[in-house]
Amino acid sequence: MKPPFGLIVVHGDGSRVTRLSVPRWLAYGAICLEAAVLATVIGFSTDYTLARREVQAFGQRADGERVVVDALQTRLAALRDEIGGWKALHTKLWKAFGPDDGRDPGPDGPSLHDLERVVGRTSKLVSALPLRWPLRGPVNSEYGLRRSPWTGNPEHHHGIDIGGPPGTPVRSPVAGTVVAASSHGRLGKHVALDHGNGVKTLYGHLEAVDVKNGERVARGQVIGLVGNTGRSTGPHLHYELMVDGKPVDPRSVLPER
Repeated sequence: MKPPFGLIVVHGDGSRVTRLSVPRWLAYGAICLEAAVLATVIGFSTDYTLARREVQAFGQRADGERVVVDALQTRLAALRDEIGGWKALHTKLWKAFGPDDGRDPGPDGPSLHDLERVVGRTSKLVSALPLRWPLRGPVNSEYGLRRSPWTGNPEHHHGIDIGGPPGTPVRSPVAGTVVAASSHGRLGKHVALDHGNGVKTLYGHLEAVDVKNGERVARGQVIGLVGNTGRSTGPHLHYELMVDGKPVDPRSVLPER
């Protein structure tokens, strides 16, 4: 049997020395216990480091996901606003072009079927509107109240006067049927077109008329030439727009130039 370990314990001032005998098995056990404790501490430290890294990585992923969520919330808010805008537009269309029976589309607005009918009516009306200029030139006299160039008194001008050199082609802004092609009256040589859906246009003071009554004209087709016929103060085109027999400012449907 191997002898035990000897330990010498020296007290603080060195005046007394104690000798101890420690069995080998106890010394080995203490060393093993210390090693086990050290290994456990190291293991806990490693696990803590890994755990901290995982927490940091999770935090970064969470930050990234939070950014995505914020972006989605912003987009959803924009979509809600857009849907609200569409609902408001649908309500306006319904009021403007819906049935004349006074029927209320309800709190959620008109149905898809109702809107299809409204769009159908609207498209027919839009297709009949003269959305192009019949002549490129300066507007010398606007629609509405003006001072008469003949008497100086206030008068209502039912169209706009577009200036242009004599002989400049005047084109139909939209397809239609000639309902008047005459050289009589205060407008001199003039043409009137019916575009359907209650929409008509009138072209006055022409130098020449290139269409005849009953003729079907296409969009962009020349219907006459700028002139100075009738009661006119100089070469120009007098252009009128009528809806259901009432004069309307042509600029309300013409694009800005």
